[in-house]
Amino acid sequence: MRIPEPMDGEEVLSLEAGPAAAAARTGTHVAATRADDGLDTVTREIERLVAESGAITDEWVGRIEEAVTAADSFDALNDRLLSMASTLDLEALAELMEIAYAAADLAGRYEATRRG
Repeated sequence: MRIPEPMDGEEVLSLEAGPAAAAARTGTHVAATRADDGLDTVTREIERLVAESGAITDEWVGRIEEAVTAADSFDALNDRLLSMASTLDLEALAELMEIAYAAADLAGRYEATRRG
């Protein structure tokens, strides 16, 4: 097996994914995970990332709560949630995933430096 070549006009995907790229795009200060900075700095940085994700998750939670309230059975709820999935803003989902990657990267770096 080999990686296929892109067809004319087809988007070429890059390797700009993962924690390092997410940290760069979200403005996460990776240097804040040095052992001498301590847990307080990492905690503040993760709290900032969580606050940034609030606008995205608040809208989703609101829509899910409405679906739960409106459903009269589990099957109806399941149908509503499935239909909602196709209306998710993929850019917002990607942004949320970047924030999650950055937070996980920070937590992992802190844990690695703490343990030595």
